Amino acid sequence: MQLEIITRKRKDSVKPVPLLFVHGMSFGAWAFDEYFLPYFAAHGYEACALSLRYHGKSGDNARVRWVPLSAYVEDVKQVLQRFDTPPVLIGHSMGGLVSQLAARDSEISGLVTLASVPPAGLFPTLLRLTRQHPLLMLKCNLTANLEPFLKNPDVTPDLFFSGGMSEADRQRYFSRLCDESFRAFLDMLFPRSGIGKHGRPVLVMGAQGDPAISPNMVRATAKKHGVKAVIYPDAGHCVMLDRNWEKYAGHIVKWLGENGF
Repeated sequence: MQLEIITRKRKDSVKPVPLLFVHGMSFGAWAFDEYFLPYFAAHGYEACALSLRYHGKSGDNARVRWVPLSAYVEDVKQVLQRFDTPPVLIGHSMGGLVSQLAARDSEISGLVTLASVPPAGLFPTLLRLTRQHPLLMLKCNLTANLEPFLKNPDVTPDLFFSGGMSEADRQRYFSRLCDESFRAFLDMLFPRSGIGKHGRPVLVMGAQGDPAISPNMVRATAKKHGVKAVIYPDAGHCVMLDRNWEKYAGHIVKWLGENGF
């Protein structure tokens, strides 16, 4: 499949290791191109973001419903093969778990997860959302369709865009969300083995005010990789679109430098 890849870099890019960003549920490469790709390109990196199959401009979104999570992992592996130098993988939410799974048997230089679905699975989030929105979750499960939840103007913006963000930006980003695979959602509910054994540097970041991925879930991911989680107190789920995005991007740049990237 022809996957959409957005690349930003300076003509005089000086950093030896490229970056590959992987988006979360219902997003696309556009979510990183808003702020992160230009920022990292300005710091000398070749910064790339892909749209997983049937997201963004990677095919017809109407075909996404039964795509397994393993297909998204294969998308990432396919793109990794295009680089002469193994990149640092940077994954958000679902893309964080996809990146961790791809890292098990792929050549990468490092791994960064942003509010990632943990290796232990998404079941705690499912229980929390079911308690908060029982009828919506029942509808999603009975119809095998996540759109009633992920495209709900009364629910979705608070789930994804709860950090410091203007209402205009919340609505603009909400309008760009697409449908997501119900099969991939089911796949993410259960624990995954073999994560955290690739031996490359890892940075695990999350947000105190994230209603989708709790700080404890972020810490569980960090524990799998043998590192300490970085939890920001002033962010929501989508750290790359938050009004304080530059703070979080700056933390990643500092970490990259400390690890020779």
